[in-house]
Amino acid sequence: MKILKRSFLIIMMALPMLGFSQELNANSEKSTINEWLYSGSVNVRMPLANDDKDVNAKSFDEKTLLKFNHIELSKLRPSDGEVAAFANRKWESVKSDKEGFLNIKKEGHSTPYQIHYFVSYIEANRWLKGTLSIESSEIMEVYLNGKSMGGIYSIDDNSGTFKKDLKLEKCNYTLVIKVLSKAKDSKKVKFKTTLKLDDAFSQKDVTLTTNPEHYMDIAHVL
Repeated sequence: MKILKRSFLIIMMALPMLGFSQELNANSEKSTINEWLYSGSVNVRMPLANDDKDVNAKSFDEKTLLKFNHIELSKLRPSDGEVAAFANRKWESVKSDKEGFLNIKKEGHSTPYQIHYFVSYIEANRWLKGTLSIESSEIMEVYLNGKSMGGIYSIDDNSGTFKKDLKLEKCNYTLVIKVLSKAKDSKKVKFKTTLKLDDAFSQKDVTLTTNPEHYMDIAHVL
């Protein structure tokens, strides 16, 4: 009987913790990245011999044009009003709509394609895990501190999706979204970006901002 009573007590003590675990799972922290720095559009074009096949029997397509490094992204860390020399204009602060979508009207064009750069900063206040998700009307490449995380390379039913699991150390990260659009297409550049933290973390563990300032760390000292 004593063994049965102890087992019953252990089960009763465990039930509230199970409920707490389910509550955490149901209330996972999810935030929309609403503020971005926008470079303006940059006119680009396919190479003259883009239909020719390379040694792997592949031609230079839109995905290749998107992935081509037009600027050095590893050193890209702009602030609002700073000159974006490659675009002949200043970085501009833009915000998403009530539904979390950023809508950018395409500018005048002189080439078939345009590249658009969007920058925001993710400051992890501690080590954390989460998932970055993007829904977009255009194909895009996603970079974190200058390194490609993949992207959206095809659009189905006017939309494409991207999802990537993140493991972030305490640091201020530069998130760059590089969008390729067709200049003659009348639709706007439109995308929504969300960061969902794993159950063990809360919103206070991360800051989403367009301010590039951050604390000095050991890398700066060295």
